[in-house]
Amino acid sequence: MSNLDTRSSLLLRLHDPSDREAWEEFVALYQQIVYRMAVRHGMQAADADDLTQQVFWSISRAIDRFEISAQKGRFRDWLRTIARHAIINAMTRKTIDQAVGGSDILPLLDAQVAPASDTSEFDWEYRREIFLVAAAKVREQVDTVAWQ
Repeated sequence: MSNLDTRSSLLLRLHDPSDREAWEEFVALYQQIVYRMAVRHGMQAADADDLTQQVFWSISRAIDRFEISAQKGRFRDWLRTIARHAIINAMTRKTIDQAVGGSDILPLLDAQVAPASDTSEFDWEYRREIFLVAAAKVREQVDTVAWQ
């Protein structure tokens, strides 16, 4: 596990839906990452907000099934897959103004492996968010002159 992987202790604490502190830490870490991913895929701000909530709701319902294991991959990869499927579903959902067509393509889209660019973008966003959280903590501990 690299230094930037989500802490196993946090993931285990998420199994308890009443552990508000764990969920707040988790959302603070990943909310902007999922939001920016949705916006980059063409979603408007309000839709990206809704999608972000849907992703966290999905995670809260599925976290008990996530196993911390090197063979199964990183948590971030699992989260990225959930977010990617949510984006695909949101973008292909039938609306009043959309043309009606068959849905034969949806199983094919769901079966596709995320492109490497999605993985590297997600990892970059994760590293960016880690930096922002760490910088905010450091800023609280130093005086203004030292910070600047």
